[in-house]
Amino acid sequence: MKVILAETAGFCYGVERAVNLARETAKARGGAMLGSIVHNAGVVREIEDLGMRLITSPDQAKAGETVLIRAHGESRATLDALRERGAEVVSAVCPHVERIRKLAQEAEHEGRRVILIGERHHPEVQGIAGWCSDPLIFENVQEAQKYLQEHPDFAHLPSIMLAQTTCIRALWESCVKFLKKQCTNLKINDTICNATQKRQTEAAELSAKVDAMVVVGDRRSANTRHLTEICRENCGKVLQIESADELSPEFFSGCRVAGLTAGASTPASIIMEVLTTMTEENINTTAPETSESFEELLEKSFKTLNTGDKVTGIVTAIGTTEIQVDVGCKQAGYIPVSELSSDPDVKPEDVVKVGDEIEAYVVRVNDVEGYATLSKKRLDAVKLWEDIETAVEDKTVLEGTVTEVNKGGIVVSVKGVRVFVPASQSGMPKDSDLGQMVKQKVKLRVTEVNRAR
Repeated sequence: MKVILAETAGFCYGVERAVNLARETAKARGGAMLGSIVHNAGVVREIEDLGMRLITSPDQAKAGETVLIRAHGESRATLDALRERGAEVVSAVCPHVERIRKLAQEAEHEGRRVILIGERHHPEVQGIAGWCSDPLIFENVQEAQKYLQEHPDFAHLPSIMLAQTTCIRALWESCVKFLKKQCTNLKINDTICNATQKRQTEAAELSAKVDAMVVVGDRRSANTRHLTEICRENCGKVLQIESADELSPEFFSGCRVAGLTAGASTPASIIMEVLTTMTEENINTTAPETSESFEELLEKSFKTLNTGDKVTGIVTAIGTTEIQVDVGCKQAGYIPVSELSSDPDVKPEDVVKVGDEIEAYVVRVNDVEGYATLSKKRLDAVKLWEDIETAVEDKTVLEGTVTEVNKGGIVVSVKGVRVFVPASQSGMPKDSDLGQMVKQKVKLRVTEVNRAR
């Protein structure tokens, strides 16, 4: 039997960052972690062995003690309670979760009510909700439908829709489809994290072509549970385990091909232990042909971005304020709508579609929060300048729109680049009103280019 290991199995960037911070803090200061740093009992035990105790309430924190906030985040009230006790707070909150919190707060300042799509009892959802005044939490489209039936006036009120980072894509899209049709003043921000989306997509594709599927991860882990659910939709034989001890040869009886994936909080060592156990059971394995270890491959995948880099990525989500792009790095890539096109009135969905390949410039990198701000507009502008310079050399006739009257002539926008045309070259009679040319399309030939101006 052949075993296929998913490329995206194991720690995501947010978990990797949280665990490393927990290790460093435990060694340097000891202290306490408020709740499990991630949903993996083995990782939690490791951090405890390094000198950091596990507490479940702010009341258990000691005055002056260092308290680590887990990757899922906490509510405003919890953080306030810790500070009142004199605790020194160290945040290991996943950058994606922190971004959702900020989006929720910004929306409330705009007068919008926050709608969260996710598991209402999950610590991530509870933490984000704890920063909102009166959020709505829907676990499925049926709950959204029921709420709208009972509160029909809500459909006309300003609101924003956000997703738990590990939300199942199909669940999110069903809620979007319903609420977008019902609500007249709704902002939609797809906040499912890139790593989650890639992991779920790969799990769906892999489970559809194997006879059996093994999913490795802590049973408390929402993303592991969702992977299992997705696999069960495509494969009749799925086993979710926490360690290799739970494997048995009987499970693979009659199977020719098996798949293996793991949740975002599953250490590489456990994945390799499962893979090794399968090998010992005389099961052939298929994995990337390389001499590097799984841990080395994982670390290698966390390449970094630098300001000024030109990157190519895949559009993974389109929101009302930004476009999410997977650039294959540890930082998440976001293009603000204002940096998508030189046309301020353009709709994002008219420019790009989910799954499109896109090129952009890196405008800003925030390593602390784990994201990079990108700009397609600026890269397009550079390309346009190059096109216009080529047109000057080739004496090519270009077309543009007159945007304004300037001292001594008119300004024409040619593919977003401002071109000055002297009044004497405008084609209008001397001393005539050049204002009547505004918004007209004209043809011209550029004779000189000066980027500095």
